[in-house]
Amino acid sequence: NGHKRIALVNGFLYKSPARSRLEGYKKALKKYGIPVDDVLINVGDIDIKDGYKRTKQLFEKGLDFTAIFAYNDMMAFGVMQAIKEKGLRIPEDIGLVGYDDIPFSSLISPPLTTIKLKKQELGVESFKLLFSCINGERKKTKKVMLGVELQIRES
Repeated sequence: NGHKRIALVNGFLYKSPARSRLEGYKKALKKYGIPVDDVLINVGDIDIKDGYKRTKQLFEKGLDFTAIFAYNDMMAFGVMQAIKEKGLRIPEDIGLVGYDDIPFSSLISPPLTTIKLKKQELGVESFKLLFSCINGERKKTKKVMLGVELQIRES
């Protein structure tokens, strides 16, 4: 809803998925003409505790942002806790989006908006790659882009 200052609470960048999420975050901002501000990017472990910790750090720095994209739903739960402790409301004061669409995401308050990986597509592509390796057809790594869908809820 018109967010121009979006923070990223991400996993450590030595892990490939975290680098991919960072790349996607930056591409999305650029696509919509929003400048990338590296001070809004905070990385850590990919769990509830670190989602909380990294969000608290963003608040302690006095940074101005209106939304947070979390590496995964587990981190988003920690982000949500830090936002509520700050006395802010989701989504009225700050928006929040997670990634993974784990079952608990629809049950928390407010229900978490999240990005859902098409897991059936992941399974099919994984099998194709494995099958071609077993048959000696593949010797190089292959980058496969999979579809996702935004599960719009209330955060």
